[in-house]
Amino acid sequence: MTEPVLEREIAAMRDELLFKADRAWRSRMMEAHSAELIEAFRKLCLRIREQQAGGTKAKIAFIHFSYLRSWLLQEKLVYSLEAYDDRWYMDRSECMELVELPWLHLFLQDFKQKLRKKLLRIVPELEQDAILLREITVLHQFVKEWIRRLMPQLLALPEFRLVERADVLRFRTGEYKDFSEQVWMEDVSEKDAAALKRWLEQKLPNVYMNSDFRGLNLSEGSYEDIDLRYSHCAGSDFSGSRLQRSVCIGTDFRGSNLSGADLSQSLLYDADFSGSDLRGARLTEAVGGERFIHEGMVLGFGGVRFNDANLEGASLLYADLAGADFRGTNLAGAAVMKQDAAKWRLSEEQKRSVVWMEEDENGVPVPAGR
Repeated sequence: MTEPVLEREIAAMRDELLFKADRAWRSRMMEAHSAELIEAFRKLCLRIREQQAGGTKAKIAFIHFSYLRSWLLQEKLVYSLEAYDDRWYMDRSECMELVELPWLHLFLQDFKQKLRKKLLRIVPELEQDAILLREITVLHQFVKEWIRRLMPQLLALPEFRLVERADVLRFRTGEYKDFSEQVWMEDVSEKDAAALKRWLEQKLPNVYMNSDFRGLNLSEGSYEDIDLRYSHCAGSDFSGSRLQRSVCIGTDFRGSNLSGADLSQSLLYDADFSGSDLRGARLTEAVGGERFIHEGMVLGFGGVRFNDANLEGASLLYADLAGADFRGTNLAGAAVMKQDAAKWRLSEEQKRSVVWMEEDENGVPVPAGR
């Protein structure tokens, strides 16, 4: 079997693994096991406090959720939860809890069995193991999103509140002491909103993701093409800001002021605008609709949330927001393409309050029925 053919075979099995995991995600199987991860984190916090009380652990600056590839070869899927001070891996005072996920390992076990059968007498067993270890990243993206969703519950634990933390605390996940990604950041250091605004307007690549921008006045900013994915912007003022073509995947805008902001052509998968002021905002051609799966990656785990937000007079023309949560949303006077009527989950009152638009003979959007 030639290498390109082999890779296609593996890619087909990877896709099968991905779609099985996605079905499990949509069935909320992982949510049903959340107590296990929460309990492991609670134990980690107790261990941290014990070490801090004994003077062997400084203020915590990093908490890692890491998958342990070595355990996969022992037919187990195990994650470690580790705590480090601001020296990160140079912190030699080990503080770790393990949590086993046997119900999730079943997906990898099925993948492994099919892999063995397909590659028997073609690829050496050690190389088959290497392929299995590589493909765990497909499954890990669901675990990563699971952790993100559990963060509010983890942060609310009494045991966590007793932990002495650095001004900046980063939660990361990935392979054990290898590549990892930041999934949450708590930054209680004093911030200069004006200086932060100037920094954001530089629109530097790959530096604003997963950041803490909560409760800041960042209005009238020029933030076009900025990448704010998974950042925490709750309670901030972005009114009148230019955010065209921005990447706001999973960004938390809850309770924020985005009145008059321009989010045209932005990526909004899983963004949360709950309770936000979006009066007169532009979301023309914004994209954040149904789940999108491409080349082993998933976008749109839960849909965009606009519940209880104010979108009065906003432009939603050509926006892909199928599956978005509009419960309790004020859509009075919001411009929506008539062709999207069947795709969006709107109440009858909301349907009556929006301004339905259609294209005229020149392709220009005009109120429907003219």
